[in-house]
Amino acid sequence: MPTTSTRLKLPSTKIRRSKFSYALDPSQGIERENWRTALGEDLQSPSPKLSNIAAAAHRLRRVYFSLLSVLLLAWIGRITMYTPGESWPETAAIGAIPGLVVIVLVGLAYLGLITLLVLPGEHHVRGEIYESDLYERD
Repeated sequence: MPTTSTRLKLPSTKIRRSKFSYALDPSQGIERENWRTALGEDLQSPSPKLSNIAAAAHRLRRVYFSLLSVLLLAWIGRITMYTPGESWPETAAIGAIPGLVVIVLVGLAYLGLITLLVLPGEHHVRGEIYESDLYERD
């Protein structure tokens, strides 16, 4: 069953590769003769092109990790600077949850995020250009 997050990026890429490239350079021929059938099948039963973990790592790497890092720095600043007379673990307490437990949970959460960033490696999605693709490797 298709989800609302399914993108139509790949079918448009297939059209560009099979149809428009031929129009611009007819000597190359059509990459896939049955491009309409493939496009129709992909539109009728879309499937994710990346796993959920790879997609989350991709989004985390591109946008969210820098935002969450700023949030972490603001939280560290808040617990270390703004409560005179209390130690920073006491300041980190949330209600009845001791500050040391909160600090450990936040640390584990960020450790998990860093693991997610590093673990899956670089997954290339068809149609996206990465900086590593722009330069030739020696």
